[in-house]
Amino acid sequence: MVRAVHGGSPDPEDVMVANTVGSPDVALNQVRRFFTTLVRDAPEGAVVALTTPPAWRLHLRTADDLEPLVRQVGRLHQHGADVYVHCALLNVATVSQRPGRGTSEDAAALTAFWCDIDLEKSGNRQRYVPDRATALRLLARCPIRPTMRVWSGRGFHPWWCLREPFVITDPTTRAQAERLVRRWQAYVRSRLDGYALDATHDLARVLRVPGTTNTKYATPVVLEDASGPRVDPAELEDICAQLPQLPDAPPAVATADVTLGDVDPAAEPPAAKFRALCARSPLFAQLWRRELAPHDASQSGYDCRLATLAAIAAWTDAELLALLVAHRREAGRPPHRPDYYARTIARARRSAAWSGTRPHIVEVE
Repeated sequence: MVRAVHGGSPDPEDVMVANTVGSPDVALNQVRRFFTTLVRDAPEGAVVALTTPPAWRLHLRTADDLEPLVRQVGRLHQHGADVYVHCALLNVATVSQRPGRGTSEDAAALTAFWCDIDLEKSGNRQRYVPDRATALRLLARCPIRPTMRVWSGRGFHPWWCLREPFVITDPTTRAQAERLVRRWQAYVRSRLDGYALDATHDLARVLRVPGTTNTKYATPVVLEDASGPRVDPAELEDICAQLPQLPDAPPAVATADVTLGDVDPAAEPPAAKFRALCARSPLFAQLWRRELAPHDASQSGYDCRLATLAAIAAWTDAELLALLVAHRREAGRPPHRPDYYARTIARARRSAAWSGTRPHIVEVE
């Protein structure tokens, strides 16, 4: 039986509603409260992973002493960085051995479930929640109140923290963990009156750290509430029982399965395939010409969307690489690192496996 624990007013001492993170001390206190709530009883070898764009270099910290982690966030914030944290704890033995910002294969444990409720902004084709008040009203429909609610600067990151970590030891438990997060996000989506909720259930997901700044909007990232209950995965699964059964996720495409040669700054996509895809998919053509922006309007967002549509059309890894290099060059940008292209193409192939040959490849969404 599910405990309905949403009702009731939070303790005012536990609620940190603010339009600014205020002084550096206030900001660090928010960072400290966030990680103290999020990370506890971490399994041996699991680390908290911070990362910052554009290089997405990892900063790994042990979970048994959070003060060095708090100070690291403070230093990154002082240097003007957007600071993100991996939603999953990572396996230090695997993530330390390869470049990049970490993958789902590096996840060692979940200490919380999460979602990312974006607010409406110009240029979006999907119907997002229009304002803060509506987002709070809809979030209040969840029968279990989030343990923490973070204002990201353009939406909310609710976190449902677990009583005990969900430890990931093998591909089976990894798939179970991702399925649990995916089903919980599907449930939250079902409570939003048809407003969009992006899929952020992958175990490589990163979200913003409160006590820092969303530099895109020059807005503080604020820990607004940390008074909610902790939950068991079984409680959330009970709530999700009313949902239709979700299809099994396709096997993850590891970056090691992506075959790339050298990154040629003068690379060109295959001409015949490119013309054919532009003719078949107005969406692809408009993205290429930047007449239409993906939800993530950064260059990385364009890279992922274009690569996904080309992967659905059965382009090879080398052809996808040439496509992405050429699109960056058209925007006056130099090529990225090989490990970035390997991650992006692996992610695109995973998305393509979900999409199959659905009609959206030939239509503007």
